[in-house]
Amino acid sequence: MKVKTMKNPILKFFLLAMLFVLVSIAPATSHKFESKAANYSIIFPSEFTIEDESSETFSSMSAQALFDEQLFFAAHHVHQAELIGIEELTQLSLDAFVDGVNGTIINQKEWMVSENKGIHASVVSQENDLVGEYKVVIIDKIQYQLTVASEKGKWNEANAAKFFNSFKFKKQERE
Repeated sequence: MKVKTMKNPILKFFLLAMLFVLVSIAPATSHKFESKAANYSIIFPSEFTIEDESSETFSSMSAQALFDEQLFFAAHHVHQAELIGIEELTQLSLDAFVDGVNGTIINQKEWMVSENKGIHASVVSQENDLVGEYKVVIIDKIQYQLTVASEKGKWNEANAAKFFNSFKFKKQERE
């Protein structure tokens, strides 16, 4: 009987030590950004910072993180007025992004979010030695923007795809 009680504490210690080792080598957890006001969530690969801005005509919130030498960015802009010319506005948003990085669109395709047509573009900036992907969609009065960018030699397609694929939009029930 004494042998059993001796083994029990040793076994418990061994199991706790193994658990500690497994937890310490486990992959880093991701970080979820969620906006109830804009009805979406996205998972960042690392801790992120948030910026919030408001005016009489809109409110805006963005989150960004650096991971593995890539910039991950998500933003939404809630407009007070009804938006007209959605397709033109999404293209205007892409054009402003491309101008901002002094870049060129190398690929542009449709991005569908809950039956709403947006844009997904690959962009390169020779001057700034950058590559990136930009997504934009407008749903009702809310504009959503997602971006991943890095230096040309640092691009990680798997990280970018995981970030973009984690975007979840929750369609709001109409009253």
